[in-house]
Amino acid sequence: MIKPVMDFKDVLPGAHDFDLKLIPTLDGARISLKSIFNQAGRQYKTIIVLIGPEGDFTAGEIAQAKDAGFLPVSLGDQVLRVDTAAIAAVSFIKLNAEN
Repeated sequence: MIKPVMDFKDVLPGAHDFDLKLIPTLDGARISLKSIFNQAGRQYKTIIVLIGPEGDFTAGEIAQAKDAGFLPVSLGDQVLRVDTAAIAAVSFIKLNAEN
């Protein structure tokens, strides 16, 4: 399910129910989506991906997300627009997370 745009502060409290929590970001230590889905034996039933504003999340938002269990991830070397990032993330997850 794709949710409408929400304030960052309103998303984190409801995220505890997800098996996998991802926050794509441009800076800092990040994991590739490929490496997450290549982990042997890992299957995720519920996944939440935060898609940030143009220009990325703030350092404070990333820290809050990490504290809530989100993994900082990379969507690749290209900087994507918000609408493209959402489509790319969902497409990659659908391709790699299905049995």
